[in-house]
Amino acid sequence: MKNIKKRLLKNVSIALIIIFIIVIQKTIVNATTENETIRAINISDNYKEWEKLPDEEKENSMQPPIYDLSFMQAIKRSNYNAMLRDNLALPSKYSLKDYIAINVKNQQKVGACWAFSMSSVLETTMANKNKISNIIYSPMHFDYKTAGIFERNLGSGGSVLMAMSYLASGYGPVYESDLPFESVYNEEKNSYENYYLNDKSKVNVNIKPKARTENITLFASIFKSISGDKITYKDSNSFIGAKTYTENEVKAMRNLIKKHIKENGAVFASFYSDMGIVASTGEIRSSYFNNATNAYYSDAFGTANHAVTLVGWDDNYSKTNFKQDKQPLNDGAYIVLNSWGKEFGDNGYLYVSYDDLFIEQTICGTDDVKKIENQDFDNIYEYDELGMNLPINAINETRTAYLESAYLANVFERNNSNKREYLTEVGLFIPSTEGVEIYVNATSGDLKGGQLVASCTGTKALEPGYRTVKLATPIELTSSKFAVKVKYINNEITQLPLECDFIASGISSDSALKAYNPASSKPGESYISLDGTNWSDIYGYNIDQYTLKDTSACIKAFSSYTAEVPEQDETVKVTGVTLNKTSEEIEIGKTVTLTASVLPSNATNKNITWKSSDEAIAKVQNGTVTGVKEGKATITVTTEDGNYKATCEITVKKTTQTENETVKVTGITLNKTSEKIQVGETFNLIATIYPANATNKSVKWKSSNDKIATISETGIIKTLKEGTCTITVTSVDGSFSASCALTVIAKTNDDDDIYKEKDEDNNKPTNDDDTTANDQLPYTGIKTIIIVTVLVGAIIAINYIKYRRLKDVI
Repeated sequence: MKNIKKRLLKNVSIALIIIFIIVIQKTIVNATTENETIRAINISDNYKEWEKLPDEEKENSMQPPIYDLSFMQAIKRSNYNAMLRDNLALPSKYSLKDYIAINVKNQQKVGACWAFSMSSVLETTMANKNKISNIIYSPMHFDYKTAGIFERNLGSGGSVLMAMSYLASGYGPVYESDLPFESVYNEEKNSYENYYLNDKSKVNVNIKPKARTENITLFASIFKSISGDKITYKDSNSFIGAKTYTENEVKAMRNLIKKHIKENGAVFASFYSDMGIVASTGEIRSSYFNNATNAYYSDAFGTANHAVTLVGWDDNYSKTNFKQDKQPLNDGAYIVLNSWGKEFGDNGYLYVSYDDLFIEQTICGTDDVKKIENQDFDNIYEYDELGMNLPINAINETRTAYLESAYLANVFERNNSNKREYLTEVGLFIPSTEGVEIYVNATSGDLKGGQLVASCTGTKALEPGYRTVKLATPIELTSSKFAVKVKYINNEITQLPLECDFIASGISSDSALKAYNPASSKPGESYISLDGTNWSDIYGYNIDQYTLKDTSACIKAFSSYTAEVPEQDETVKVTGVTLNKTSEEIEIGKTVTLTASVLPSNATNKNITWKSSDEAIAKVQNGTVTGVKEGKATITVTTEDGNYKATCEITVKKTTQTENETVKVTGITLNKTSEKIQVGETFNLIATIYPANATNKSVKWKSSNDKIATISETGIIKTLKEGTCTITVTSVDGSFSASCALTVIAKTNDDDDIYKEKDEDNNKPTNDDDTTANDQLPYTGIKTIIIVTVLVGAIIAINYIKYRRLKDVI
């Protein structure tokens, strides 16, 4: 009798465990499916972790960008393979302080390290690139001006995006003598918000800028993790979906930073600092800083909380220079300017290891700084005074694919329509490398009209940061309103830059994001379009599960009342264009150069663009055509002035190859760039080598995560468990590569397939439509519980019957 009861209890317990396992499993599957949904807004895990910090810690840390920037997103695709293949001519050791005079600043007890760093970036660029020395810019103007623009406290944590917005809107910089640090800092009085600064309402910040920065570069983020004696580099710190960088990619990214320092000037960076000064001795107390060598390396978990300025590097800086119990795995360090005065470190400098977990996560540099006594434009039209803080992915209306192009537009009302006014420049925030085409309707705010006034595509695509595009010819604005439309182009994922009030739009409820509360928008200002024809007002625009409020397109328009416009009789308009060839035959891998002649020969604007009707057959760059594979393609040249065209038909044939002639590989593609398959399934990727008659067609395959999926030498993928990874194929000759983003999902059972077929028969949305997924899936939520409960009841009933029968027998 007791055994029967025990058996009954055991069976019931097993049933309840089954319920628990099924419910948990389905919850995880549903969560994974949610994460795999194509979304317009992807907020980085780094930003989410920062959001979780207490408010006090947030104010004492660096606010990370809301999105991660990978190497592939950060540079032109045309440069990618070259960057991996070529070694830049850079010395193993270099420091700007050996070539220019650098001012070492002291922020005292003010938490505005980001402003001190960015002002040093500008000063070194002015001295190194423009050869103008002894200029010192005011960090306090950065701090006070942005405290008025953003809703932020003086002396509290800022961000690189705030510094970029300050410069892009033409508020600064101003000289240190215009707003001296000593004039607002009062340590004894402790006068304002406990940050030792004077009340901002009593400080005049309306000072004419003394320089202008037209181009600012954001570098790719490098996230690091250390396990034993191995360091792993990734493009984000996301647990799922992060891409692992190769050693060549990391080297290439560092080379870009070094090249910028050497050619332009220092760069902004940040890291986690636990350094504190012992008052009695002046010694630095830190778990990671070596006082004897001024070397710093941190492998701590946390958030970057201190901005510094990278002025150089030493590839051979020994890892033994760092604290004995906190040594990095590799030699090499950046030479870093701090903002704690000359008493700190080596006359204000320290070395930070390349292996430091944070030092390469947020890097920014200015490409140019132009000295001005007065502003060189009369008007700046903008709705994005706070700058870009929300890049969104362009996706189609069914949310099933990313778009290769999309549009934003701003309609502006002129400040004074009684004066002759000319549009001279357009300012753009660029979230990732994008080709852009700029259209202007100078006669009205109608988005259906307008002319192409600038094209930055292909090798001229704009890289991440802030970019100013100067118009070849100023455009006269002839109405009270005008429109500026921008087409963003990226062959993989196009990103559109927005300024957004996160809290108003429901993207975040975190109080620390009140900094963007001043963002505002009205109907009829900013627009978005997926095709350039159908436009939607961004005011109240629905995206993912959010409704955008106080959100604007990041497009600025600069105008002048005194623009130098050629007199009508001095402008020679283009009347046509011709090519030296109208047809040509070339072999695969060979080239032919086409020469365009713009008519008349004395035309004012001779700018032209080249395009191939099929780049898989023939590619064209600046008139040089390269045969890729057999077939025919039309090469078209188009004039910027007048949009005149001329064409040449290119026929690509097989290479006539001698017996011992070597045909080099010129490229490689895959039959899939993304794929979603179930656990346990296999899938065959097919690599195509170009040209087709290449001598060495050998390739190497690699999976970024062998625990999720493996790849054979013949391109056969075998899936092992749920998750995402990247399959990469690389040609042995030339090291050209292509990749496929693989998503491995849970195995679908037969019942799921039955439901799909039923939906298709009834012309109802299938469970591919996320808006009805919960209704269509048969084994989720309440249905799961009901079905399993019936099973449990059956088990209990069977055991009870057995129990009664046995009882009757006994």
